[in-house]
Amino acid sequence: MSERVLDLKASLNYTLPVTLIFEAVEEQWQKIYELSNSIIESLPGRINELYFLGNSRSYPIVLAQDFIEQGPMWFSENKNRVSLLNPVFEALEKKNFKGIIVVFCSKEPCDLEDWLESEILERTLFVMLSDDEFPIHHTLNYVEGIKGVSSILNEIENPPEQAWIEAKGFVPLCYEIKQGGKAEVRFEDGKFFLIITPEGERVEIHLKAISDELPVLYLKRKKGQVEQYNIKEELPWFKDPVWEEIPEDLKPVVEAGITKSSYKCNQCGEEHSYRVLICPEGGPVLKGIPMNNCILFTKQKYLALSQWYASPIKHNQMVITRKGDLYKRQGNRWIYVKKINTYEEVDHEIWALYYRV
Repeated sequence: MSERVLDLKASLNYTLPVTLIFEAVEEQWQKIYELSNSIIESLPGRINELYFLGNSRSYPIVLAQDFIEQGPMWFSENKNRVSLLNPVFEALEKKNFKGIIVVFCSKEPCDLEDWLESEILERTLFVMLSDDEFPIHHTLNYVEGIKGVSSILNEIENPPEQAWIEAKGFVPLCYEIKQGGKAEVRFEDGKFFLIITPEGERVEIHLKAISDELPVLYLKRKKGQVEQYNIKEELPWFKDPVWEEIPEDLKPVVEAGITKSSYKCNQCGEEHSYRVLICPEGGPVLKGIPMNNCILFTKQKYLALSQWYASPIKHNQMVITRKGDLYKRQGNRWIYVKKINTYEEVDHEIWALYYRV
């Protein structure tokens, strides 16, 4: 895919779904039942199913009442099964489940070694139910059930720390975070990143960008590996920027900038160099044109980049940001060129001015 301008949308929940897995041993069932019921009530909508070790079948949780009413029957169906992770973990991997897994057990599952150093084990919390000292032979994420529900919930929570969007040839031109945090563009080592500081429970992003490929949304949580989420194309979310007519009384000022000459100030009546943007006896000479951002000019019209991070120029091989920074494409990388000069020609008969006070 060659570089082109894409309209994109991404959304995801910061809060992770949770799946419960039980060791079906009778002497621990009452403790499992009480702890699990409290956890399900504390995480409404986040626990949709549960499993028993040794059984790939899932048991659906639509309402918290489902577990209260049917949990004992489900336990009876699975009582004294061999404590195997394989059937459950394989079922979760087939579903591409990426949430938190909580395993209630009185001992390490028999096949734990099959999953050591696996990605799914990094997302698994073991709740140790034995009143005796639990024999731990491997490094695990675990909490002792005797410490109660609050300790288990503290271990389950895995808040997001940072999210970002990147891709080959990626440059964000315009973006909007509908919910879920704040964003900023960062340029490092020849690449642009849209960095998101997470807030709330969910993020929704609309984005227009130059990119060689569909970008990816990455999410780093407090624990575990970096997660990846696909971004989809959508119908244009942002209106195309509008080129406005240069007011008649400002055309001599802009023409002086283009020709690098002087103009007669319509505020004080004196001649000023094209570099003078604020009249010493008046105010801004380009009255009515938005300040503190980059302005693109033709001889008749102007475009303010106040609502955009950047605009593509030179057939998408260069971009200019609203702060007047120029970047150019070089292979698979972007190279910072410079801060533009006053009324610098940046494309064929297009001049740019970083208009600020």
